[in-house]
Amino acid sequence: MRAIITGLVAAAILLLTLSCGKKGVPPGTNGIPSLTIEMVSGNNQTDTAKAVLEDSLVVRVVNSIGVPAAGDTVWFEQITPQDAGGVTYPWRLTNALGYARTFYHLDSLMGVDTVRVVSSGAGDTAAVYFQITVTAGRPDKLIQVSPQGLTSGTAGQPLADTIIAQVTDRYGNPSPEVYVYFKASDRGLAMTDSSARHPYETDSAFTVTDQMGYARATWVLTINPFPFFGYPNYVSLRAFTAEGDTVRFSAAANDPGMLKYYHNIRPIFADNCFACHPGLSDYRQDFYYELEQNNDMIPGDTNSNLLSHVNPMIHPSNINVVEEDMVIRWVVTDSAAPGSSGLNDYYDNMKPIFDASCISCHSGALPPGDYLLTGHKEIRGTGSDAVSNAVAGDTTSLLVVMMKQRHSWVHIDPDSLVAAALADSIIRWVVIDSLRDY
Repeated sequence: MRAIITGLVAAAILLLTLSCGKKGVPPGTNGIPSLTIEMVSGNNQTDTAKAVLEDSLVVRVVNSIGVPAAGDTVWFEQITPQDAGGVTYPWRLTNALGYARTFYHLDSLMGVDTVRVVSSGAGDTAAVYFQITVTAGRPDKLIQVSPQGLTSGTAGQPLADTIIAQVTDRYGNPSPEVYVYFKASDRGLAMTDSSARHPYETDSAFTVTDQMGYARATWVLTINPFPFFGYPNYVSLRAFTAEGDTVRFSAAANDPGMLKYYHNIRPIFADNCFACHPGLSDYRQDFYYELEQNNDMIPGDTNSNLLSHVNPMIHPSNINVVEEDMVIRWVVTDSAAPGSSGLNDYYDNMKPIFDASCISCHSGALPPGDYLLTGHKEIRGTGSDAVSNAVAGDTTSLLVVMMKQRHSWVHIDPDSLVAAALADSIIRWVVIDSLRDY
């Protein structure tokens, strides 16, 4: 009898062993199939800061043979960044089909949020991770970045520091591709990348914020054409958006000192006037003494005809408000100072010009017009007509006239501003520096 009972027990154990070891049902310590957690939907969504995701985060818990695990506890936890966003329900019980879901509200900072989901039955090793991208919300604030407080610079010159404003959402996230407008007060000049596309803009300009929400501008401080009240001159620049948000930058424009034709004014004419007033036109502006012909420019006179020519409201041109004020200041307050071309000594400065550009023709036994340019004495000589070609202080000297007619330029480049500067130097040396040779 005992042998029969022992045989039945052995058969039962063998049957149980074969049953628990069949394919697809791994044996456990208690014979229960293991659980796994699956990500169903809601991953890789994108929304703005602090928004609630439109799609919920859904997972499913099943056992190793695909049977739903009903009533299992599922935990939802935001792990990066911490303490910013959050889930609506930190834990949920799976339904009869093994599903569990919750809703997620994004944090306030741009970047990627990560939500970790674990099942009490599956354990931590079977966790799944949702990733949600947070973008900036609606543009909300315009912030003054740089410079802050009162800054300063020389009137008529660009401020050394770039003007920077930033657009952000209400949480401080940068807002890209937002239009920002800059407008200078007191006839100052604001310039951005739009200035190159719209060259006729003067005191205002616009730009679009970059990926960091930054809008940048260059600020040229106004110059007071009638500095009777002295310097510094306090000015402001306003940055604003279409939504009406505004910040103001403040600066003190310092006295630029006496403006001079060759250093300050001629470059303005070269950029804006020479195209219509070339060297052979009725009113030439490329050399200082040509400005005074027919009393078109009278030093100290506010009614000089030249001033109406630089006023874009009267005479169409590309001269901006700061350049216009510089010309007014130069004529009226600085009495149209000619200044210096920077080349005024024969041996150190003028002889290299003549040697490089003139003596290839005006040297040797038969120079044109019997006029030699090989030395200081020869330059003052008469040539073939017994009339001195270079007379100190005389604007009608033949050498001066030939420079104004661009005679010497043909060997360099008739349109070269470098050649124009060299001709300017010769005129300056004859008329103002009186042919000095030391």
